[in-house]
Amino acid sequence: HSIKKCSTMTSYAHTISLTDEQYQRALIDSTQQIRLARLLRKVQNKEPITYGAIGGSITAGAHAQPDQAYAPLLGKWLNEQTPTQFINAGIGASNSLFGTFRVAKDLLCHQPDLITVEFAVNDANNPNIEPAFEALIRQCLAIPNLPLVVLIFTMRRDGHNVQHIHIPIGKHYDVPMLSYRDALYPLITEGKLTWEDLSPDEVHPNDAGHHYIFQLLKRYLQTPINGDIATRNTPDLPAFLDARTSQHIGQVLDATQLKCVSNSGWQQGPHKGGYTGWQTNNVGAMLTLQFTGKLAYIGYQKYAGDFGQVQVTLDDKPVSILDGFYEKPIIQEWAGGHTVVDLLACDMPNQTHTLTLELLNQTHPDSRGHAFDLGYLLVS
Repeated sequence: HSIKKCSTMTSYAHTISLTDEQYQRALIDSTQQIRLARLLRKVQNKEPITYGAIGGSITAGAHAQPDQAYAPLLGKWLNEQTPTQFINAGIGASNSLFGTFRVAKDLLCHQPDLITVEFAVNDANNPNIEPAFEALIRQCLAIPNLPLVVLIFTMRRDGHNVQHIHIPIGKHYDVPMLSYRDALYPLITEGKLTWEDLSPDEVHPNDAGHHYIFQLLKRYLQTPINGDIATRNTPDLPAFLDARTSQHIGQVLDATQLKCVSNSGWQQGPHKGGYTGWQTNNVGAMLTLQFTGKLAYIGYQKYAGDFGQVQVTLDDKPVSILDGFYEKPIIQEWAGGHTVVDLLACDMPNQTHTLTLELLNQTHPDSRGHAFDLGYLLVS
């Protein structure tokens, strides 16, 4: 993620105008206005604020000019109102499962006054959306300065996203939600707008699409507010919506933090997102690590190329075989890959556990090699 003071320069791309009708379709919920009122009072008083964005590649700004993505655009606009520090905690090909374990380190430690959350597309690849997304939102709302948290729902070419899963969580926590999908997809189905007007690929907005998201956020932050609301007490957080949520508040442990019990044939090296992982391409290489917790996920690189498989053993019991080879879907032109996260175990005794990885001789039929890259564990 990156941190910077926002520039006052503003250069907007060709835009798609936001109408009142589109905004009303996009605005899913805005009943809780105390946090908004407190943020606006700081802005009006010219107090310094911090804006943080967390999400996937859309938040990171993929396929947009660096200063034309929605998050830096919002940061620039806020900085025109009051001194604003901007933190971009977007990481490509990541979902709220990874987000909930990294949000404290990557974002909340900066005590943001405003947080935007964008995982409506990437959470389609999340095996546990409900507890992960709830844990992420709850952590954001719970920090001492009580920030305003706004959920953003983007979309794929076919209009698909998982906002139908995110919305009940957002309503439970009474946070504002803005659906880029609900605002614009009807125009596509009616033939008034083409997907190519918004995106160069299957999912990432172009400059015009990003500017539209920025317009939605700007419009919401200009909501007329009764100033007296800012003096009211913020309601306590509600009870957990999902019983699994509490176990999805934890930390990311990479090679620099995991205890290595034994190692034969593995070496430490850079992994995606600034983490340090363990890598090998030596068949038979063994790595034994220890960690403490009740729940654990394993993050590893899955990539098209010469990647192999590892046998995973937890506390002397075989758990699974992880395949580092990424099998490209027929409909997808891109043949790369990304870090995937698989569940190791949940509801374990809260004690020290031993994890062993052995690189196998077997591989996917289309792979010609055995490389494997272990990125990190998500542990609570």
